[in-house]
Amino acid sequence: MTQEAPVESRIADQERAVVIVRGGALGDHVLTLPAIAALRRAYPNAPLGWIGHPSRGRLARPDFLADADGRVGTALYREGPDMLPEWLLGAQRVVVYAPDPRQLVARLRPVCDGHVTGWDPRPPSSGSLHVTAHLAAAMNAPMPAEQSVPPAKAGMPPETNTLTPRFCPTDSERDNARQQWADLGIAPTRVVLLHAGSGGDAKCWPPEGFLAIGQALEEAGWTIALLSGPVEAERSHRYTDLARRWPSIGADDPVELAALLAPVRCLIGNDSGPGHLAAAVGVSTLSLFGPTDPHVWCPRGPDSHVVQSPTGHMVDLSVGAVGDASLSVLQV
Repeated sequence: MTQEAPVESRIADQERAVVIVRGGALGDHVLTLPAIAALRRAYPNAPLGWIGHPSRGRLARPDFLADADGRVGTALYREGPDMLPEWLLGAQRVVVYAPDPRQLVARLRPVCDGHVTGWDPRPPSSGSLHVTAHLAAAMNAPMPAEQSVPPAKAGMPPETNTLTPRFCPTDSERDNARQQWADLGIAPTRVVLLHAGSGGDAKCWPPEGFLAIGQALEEAGWTIALLSGPVEAERSHRYTDLARRWPSIGADDPVELAALLAPVRCLIGNDSGPGHLAAAVGVSTLSLFGPTDPHVWCPRGPDSHVVQSPTGHMVDLSVGAVGDASLSVLQV
């Protein structure tokens, strides 16, 4: 596991770091992965630093990781730039993702050796630019000529596949996930995983819809399991009928969750972080959308699909529409 303490000693004899400062939920972090890939291509020999949520930040596979609520975060947000560590002060590139990054950028620019970019992670309210493209555009933000990335490495190439988040669990992470599936007595390759929760109520399809879809797919020969996380635990009373019928699996740690998702046949769920993570590990996904624009927020993966409520209200998304889409994805 990456540790905060030995960073200075590990980067002393390497190229100066590039650093990302990023908050947000699970999906926000997954959608930032193409931007991170672009940064690594632009600075192939530089160690990557991450300041933010400690477990979600692990999805970027940083060379070092600092908790925004820990020592580095305290210095960054509260104590003042004179308390910042050398690995950040000496960074050749810092990208700050924040709804209003001006104050943080103003604190960093006078004391950091490299270029500091502030970027609002929220996509433009008009238009249909996918959020991955918007986040990756931070890598093309204007820089002084002497600090510019060589053109052959700069920014994000236009091909869609470079804007597809990708995450690959390690062999040991996959082994741990296989054991968790084995403990449930389930072979995950035949599993359709239902994720009935989401951070926002307006984005949640009624649980009885998931119950109907699960029953239909079970009758078609698929193994059904529920993906459970903090939201589902907090609102467990809503999912009683689902929990009585099918087993649940989950992990609070995003890297562990990615490994659990990787071997399943398909994930069907609301517009939420696990759908983005499932797509990033290459799983077939069917995401149910209501009020949010799927052109901007849909998961991007090799086999990602969307069905949207005709009115924008999840209650108006029919079981028939989701069922037809599910069978199409599964090619039953």
